[in-house]
Amino acid sequence: GAFTPLVRDSSILAKVDETLPADSGEVLQAFNNVVGTTFFPRYLEPFAPERIVAVRPGDPRMLTDPDVIAAEASVVKVRGTNGCGGGVEGTGFFYAPGRLMTNAHVVAGVTRPEVEVGGSSVTASVVLYDPDLDIAVLSLADTGAFPLAFDTGVEPRDPVAVLGYPEDGPYDVESGRIRSEQRLRSPDIYGEGTVIRQVFSLRALIRPGNSGGPIVTSAGDVAGMVFAASVSDPDTGYALTAEQVAESAAEGLTAAAPVDTGTCVR
Repeated sequence: GAFTPLVRDSSILAKVDETLPADSGEVLQAFNNVVGTTFFPRYLEPFAPERIVAVRPGDPRMLTDPDVIAAEASVVKVRGTNGCGGGVEGTGFFYAPGRLMTNAHVVAGVTRPEVEVGGSSVTASVVLYDPDLDIAVLSLADTGAFPLAFDTGVEPRDPVAVLGYPEDGPYDVESGRIRSEQRLRSPDIYGEGTVIRQVFSLRALIRPGNSGGPIVTSAGDVAGMVFAASVSDPDTGYALTAEQVAESAAEGLTAAAPVDTGTCVR
């Protein structure tokens, strides 16, 4: 069929396929057209079994917290067409004037990503691209969006909010909680080599399109950046810790020249 390899390999969609009626091919194709390559890359499957620590659900008060609500102005949708002819969609956040952080896999193979800011589309350039850690920094004209600060003091069991644009849809806030802090060993975004990333395992609903979005504290500060959903548990996702992205954030501040974004992630 015309499904992308990622969709065909997805055990979740295989189950969907089994339970749908025989004429559901059209339904799945329509779904595929919307989601495109917003799926998380296959590298999310860690080499070791996932260690999912049980914690309580997130705190619903996070959804009405004024600082969490205010952070929306700093969180944007990132879209692009990659070299494989596919559309990619994810989330990014301003951490400095004219500097946006997202996942490398959101802009892999994309030369001119489009950022939706305040109802209009702005072209950005990728000035830092790290396919190992899965971090990219985008430069764009300063839109006056308030930059979010990083908080490296977040601990397991702390409540967080997950901010982003899942499934190419409208802005969404999910309440979540840090399950644990882990050194997650897995391949790079192209499924090659071995990378060890410092991550938070989260109890939260993490969907394609949340990639590159921030997890924030009740103060509206960035505790980490979403990059993965669990391959085994629909209530678990992964974020790079604020500490893990700090060096890239600093490098991205002074980087001004566009860099090569490699090939697309299939």
